[in-house]
Amino acid sequence: MSSSKTSGIDLQDAYDLEFKRKPKAPSPEPLITPSPTIERTPAKHDRIVVCEHGHLYTTTWVPLISFKAVRLGNQRYQKCPIGQHWSLTERVDERSLTPEQREEAAAHHDWHIW
Repeated sequence: MSSSKTSGIDLQDAYDLEFKRKPKAPSPEPLITPSPTIERTPAKHDRIVVCEHGHLYTTTWVPLISFKAVRLGNQRYQKCPIGQHWSLTERVDERSLTPEQREEAAAHHDWHIW
């Protein structure tokens, strides 16, 4: 007859004591927690552009420099964040836009350089 108890100590307890096993701790909080939406203030070079499909969005447009697009004169070939397609884009005169169009463009920004 075999018993898991010997001299008043459970074998599992003896094993735990021998190998100094600690009881399982609850799972830690995730290292990365979702943050609330952060309002980004418009950067110095943020401009409203329109793609070939008519989508208005905001992008960083620095004269003579391009890190995320191919410059082609006054146009650029870059990815549209609204339609998720690559197309030619060009700057839009913001004075010609309605307040609703400006709001819509501000709500969509391609990826930030910083």
